[in-house]
Amino acid sequence: MKKLKNNQYFNYLKRLESWQRFVHFGIILFLLIINIIYPWLLIVELLGLFIFSIYALYCNNVFVKQATGNGIIFGGRGKGKGLLLNKRINTDKNDKHFTNVPYNSKSEIINIKEYIDSILPNTPYHFINNEVVKVKKAEKFEGVNVYWDDVAVYAPNHMDNQLKKLYPSLPALLAINRHLYNAYMIITTQDIERPYKILRELQTDFAIKAIGSKGFSKLWNAIPFLNMISTTKYIYYENVKSAVAGKLPFKAIGAVNEGIKHGILTAGQATKEVYEAENGVIRYGRIFQLKKNIRYDTRYFHKIVYGVKAPN
Repeated sequence: MKKLKNNQYFNYLKRLESWQRFVHFGIILFLLIINIIYPWLLIVELLGLFIFSIYALYCNNVFVKQATGNGIIFGGRGKGKGLLLNKRINTDKNDKHFTNVPYNSKSEIINIKEYIDSILPNTPYHFINNEVVKVKKAEKFEGVNVYWDDVAVYAPNHMDNQLKKLYPSLPALLAINRHLYNAYMIITTQDIERPYKILRELQTDFAIKAIGSKGFSKLWNAIPFLNMISTTKYIYYENVKSAVAGKLPFKAIGAVNEGIKHGILTAGQATKEVYEAENGVIRYGRIFQLKKNIRYDTRYFHKIVYGVKAPN
């Protein structure tokens, strides 16, 4: 009986509403009947599952390669920026990572200011004047990536003057953090222009905009197999300025093949090469992840502010 109560599938069924259970078992029953009548369909289904798995793996690998280095993940509330960061953190191969919000068992919570201040008293002026002060290295930061969630809470752009005094070493540290610690920092924010301007401009390797996520609606949660996964669509920007400008991936209107795309287009249009030369590489992308790997608390700051966990 104890095993039954602790069974994940049993707990999942208890959370479903009556109509969701009807849909869930209706689909299972339909699949059983149709596979009995047409046994060869099982092979088609397994093949389809295999192809989907390869596609999801490919998409996720593309995302990991794109989201490497000092970068910024942004998007409106509920669009999936937390899910994108969750995926990136779960693919971090290090034994641990530093963050201000726990994402998995490898998360180590730190005050990010400790990381920024690790080269104090050095500031850009010390490098400009060739007067760098030798300091003792904080070895714990070596090879450990930093993820700063909801950065605008800690470094809003409207506090520019105060932040220059609060984080005097930030411009110098982020510019050379790969030299210093062989690691990088990724930040998240709702609006890409909301974080401290200097901080945003130093996240130079990439920007990613969360467009939307699927996998949490009542109907989705009632469908077998789909109820175990979620997916998030995004736009990747090689050039952060293009992200700020809201540029979209190039799409040749009226081009029926690659030959025409690289040829002469209608007046006012540019070739893909010219467009990306001006704006950097911009691509749509998508990630897939198992819901069991999504462990971060979307109401974490409730505990920080009120001292207790948010109600269910």
